[in-house]
Amino acid sequence: MYNTKSIFDDIYDAINSKIETHYLLIVDASGSMSTLVNETVSGINKQIDTIKKLDNDDNSIQSYYLTLVLFDSSIRKIYDSVHISEVNHITEEDYNVGGMTALLDAMGESITDLNNKLGERIKDNSVSGVVVVITDGEENSSSKFKGETIKSMVEELDKSENWTFTFMGANIDTITSAKNIGINTNNVNFASTSRGITMVYDTLSESMESRAVNMNSRTYSKFDFIQGELKNESSIDVDISDTTNTK
Repeated sequence: MYNTKSIFDDIYDAINSKIETHYLLIVDASGSMSTLVNETVSGINKQIDTIKKLDNDDNSIQSYYLTLVLFDSSIRKIYDSVHISEVNHITEEDYNVGGMTALLDAMGESITDLNNKLGERIKDNSVSGVVVVITDGEENSSSKFKGETIKSMVEELDKSENWTFTFMGANIDTITSAKNIGINTNNVNFASTSRGITMVYDTLSESMESRAVNMNSRTYSKFDFIQGELKNESSIDVDISDTTNTK
């Protein structure tokens, strides 16, 4: 059983100290996303606005940093551990879609980079990492990382309460795909439609807001990260799956 308070105990008594929360958002930009460009750009920008609001909360114990990674056959970092106060909205020019789905390479490169940045600080509870992966298809293009490598990496990091991982997938067996890369909770199925992708980003905003409240009250558990409409909904359009795939 995880000690859910370990992330707080060493820092709350320190005057003016804040936990650095590093939010890594890994988003599919392959050709199959071409009909959802506007909704995806709007959704990412909603995430940026949500994190800015949380960072500006005078009662917050967190300081937020964003890494935004877009992937198709290649990997593009739009922001790399940038404090949220310095992050601007993206445009459709930033989210230019095409190519295939190098999901494993995108995860391997970006998680490795973030882990190297956080280093030993993750152990003294002065930083935390939230990793969200959004894709509408299966891996078909990676050349640097294999599934078992990603699985081993994620499972090792996930031993710490200071890491939260979430996998959100469409047109795939989300539960199996997520477990194959070491993500065993907070896995969401969504429909690759305008409504589906909008609900994904709405859910992420609610989840980050809930996380902030629970961090402040020392009650956060990464197993309860997903909140909002998708947490309990099971429908043709969108459903969340904790233990079984209802698609």
